[in-house]
Amino acid sequence: MGSDVYVVSGGNGYIGSHMCRFLHERGENVHIIDNYSTSPSKPTHSYGTFHHIDIGAGEELCALLKNIKASCVFHFSARALVPEGEADPFLYYRENLIKTLMLLESCHQAGVKKFVFSSTCATFGVPDTEKISEKNAQNPINTYGNTKKLLELAMRDLGEKKLMDFVIFRYFNAAGCSPDGKIGENHDPETHLIPNLCKSYLEGGESTFKIFGTDYPTPDGTCIRDYIHVNDLVKTHFDGANYLNENHGFFDFNLGSSTGYSVKEVVDTFKKVSGSDLPVELMGRRAGDPPQLVGDSSKAKEVLGFNPQMTLEDSITHTLNYFRLKKDK
Repeated sequence: MGSDVYVVSGGNGYIGSHMCRFLHERGENVHIIDNYSTSPSKPTHSYGTFHHIDIGAGEELCALLKNIKASCVFHFSARALVPEGEADPFLYYRENLIKTLMLLESCHQAGVKKFVFSSTCATFGVPDTEKISEKNAQNPINTYGNTKKLLELAMRDLGEKKLMDFVIFRYFNAAGCSPDGKIGENHDPETHLIPNLCKSYLEGGESTFKIFGTDYPTPDGTCIRDYIHVNDLVKTHFDGANYLNENHGFFDFNLGSSTGYSVKEVVDTFKKVSGSDLPVELMGRRAGDPPQLVGDSSKAKEVLGFNPQMTLEDSITHTLNYFRLKKDK
């Protein structure tokens, strides 16, 4: 247990709740700020002290951060549905960009020095290499990716001006739940592949699982994505915060398993893990889906010792555990 006071924004959400649990189980001092706008309307766990407040609350948030003597913020709260951002870009620029800038100002005024930011591979758009490293050009193809890229630019500027210290993580597809099934994904609507497979399987019936796009320039025609277990993610976020104890400025890392799986491969792995023969329906492409997104995590491995432990099978098994327990309640 260290002397830091950790704040987790969006700590009631998917990745944020796992971050809170990781810190809590280490005996750390954890505070959660969440407005419950995209997560369940009440706390989903007890791994810290909840504060029902918006990240754009300005003076009120600054006062809270001063009062609890916050020293490090893990920032997960964001709107992250690409179609929603395309339909209402003003919503995304306001909620993701403007309010995060307000959060940063509140942190600076409250004396918070360390800031760990949850970014995304969506900042790269359609990459021109098989694996995406930090050196790839950032050319987002949607509003969601634009908001994250603009925030990265702002944080780089603030870090270079020595106003705060930043680690940003661009990760690919966060997957899995806690192995014991206590916490997991609660998106509404749910857009992630693995939980939707679990829900389709557990709900039964005659409905088919839809695969969108079978004519991409990939070996089997379906999109290829890189999946990283949420527990591997949050441990690395903690390592990133510790890196800022001795290193100051702005640091960026891509986090992935470095292994790509096509949608069909994930479906086949799910069938193997669950022992099911889930019926599948092939559909047309969705707008804004790049053919392939696979991360090169060499820099994170070299600098932070990033070493993911969980496999795709683990992610599927743990997600299935979570939804089974949730269904039985």
